[in-house]
Amino acid sequence: MAEANASGGWLSHLFELRARLVKVTIAVIALFALFAIFSDRLYSELAAPMLAALPKGSQLIATDPLTPFSTPLRLALYLALLAAAPVLLYQAWAFIAPGLYRREKRVAAPLLVSSMLLFYAGCAFAYFVLLPVMFKFLAVTKPEGVVMMPDIARYLDFVAVIALASGFSFEVPVALVILVLLGWVTPQQLAGARGYAIIAIFFIAMIITPGDGLSMVMMALVVHYLVTIRRGTLVPGGLVRSMRTAFAQGQIGAVRQLVAGDDTMLGQAAQAGLSQIAEGRESARALIDETVEEWAMRLLRRIEYLNVIGNVSPMIGLFGTVVGMIQAFARIYSAAGGMPEADKLAGDIAVALVTTFWGLLIAIPALSAFALFRNRIDTYAAEVVKLCDGLLRAEAARRD
Repeated sequence: MAEANASGGWLSHLFELRARLVKVTIAVIALFALFAIFSDRLYSELAAPMLAALPKGSQLIATDPLTPFSTPLRLALYLALLAAAPVLLYQAWAFIAPGLYRREKRVAAPLLVSSMLLFYAGCAFAYFVLLPVMFKFLAVTKPEGVVMMPDIARYLDFVAVIALASGFSFEVPVALVILVLLGWVTPQQLAGARGYAIIAIFFIAMIITPGDGLSMVMMALVVHYLVTIRRGTLVPGGLVRSMRTAFAQGQIGAVRQLVAGDDTMLGQAAQAGLSQIAEGRESARALIDETVEEWAMRLLRRIEYLNVIGNVSPMIGLFGTVVGMIQAFARIYSAAGGMPEADKLAGDIAVALVTTFWGLLIAIPALSAFALFRNRIDTYAAEVVKLCDGLLRAEAARRD
């Protein structure tokens, strides 16, 4: 009888798994049919960054008779799989959620959602930032006499690899959280291996960027700051919840134990305030403000590199513009009758315009990322001050 029940349980799980896989398959097929209708237009949008870097009137080519038909459909399939990811994650979550504890559900659900959103953000970053910069750089640096005529199938493969690499690089924060939750690494071990992580980030950035230096550094810094300047490393949620629970129960001694030896912004600010509470609340609050301000300034100095890149890259682009225009005027001056060859003159002008465009394409994301991380630091600093102020009020009420 027990064996029959166990067999029935396994069969019910298999039937449920099959039903959910069918739903995912139906979603992929439906999305593929939808995208296939607009596959030619979608491929034109995908090819826009490449065509924008080529001379006016340039086109992609097809070296195989079937690729003009199969490649847009392959793009439609890729997009269908990408768009169906939320359905796949939901069905997977609905299948495994009944077997999880409540605490595991609270942890797993945000990780699933954040991983999906970060992957989408990485793909968008590749399309809107990396690819335009990369193709402009490659078009300018190609040897004279070489005509860039990319094949549509190989172009799709290239873009897919870059998008996947960028998407997976944005998954680093989620991967680190999972490793810590599984107990495979500790925050202290991660902090000790930070140097190796920075080298790995720069190596990956070197692979997925055009290699012009600034874009590689910008990509590496953005990924590094996404990992290090986040709530989990500065204002840990577990520490916040434990402190609030201790506040509610009036157990200030428990708070002292929680923050003892904690090297986060919140932990060190709380330690500073509690160490000075005997001198009065105002004195403790001043020390908290000083600690948080020191943390904020240290973090701002770290992200200042993005600000430097954002300000330097347009200057380099402007320098290239000046060089290109000088070459163009020199060609006009040296040409017989003041009529230079149109293609060579166009090449010099293209150098001038492309370098300006390249500078802006690096400056805008770098300055945007700088503003994002600066606002993030200000937000976390204000949150830490507010939490520590509540700690001081609780301790003052206990003493009174």
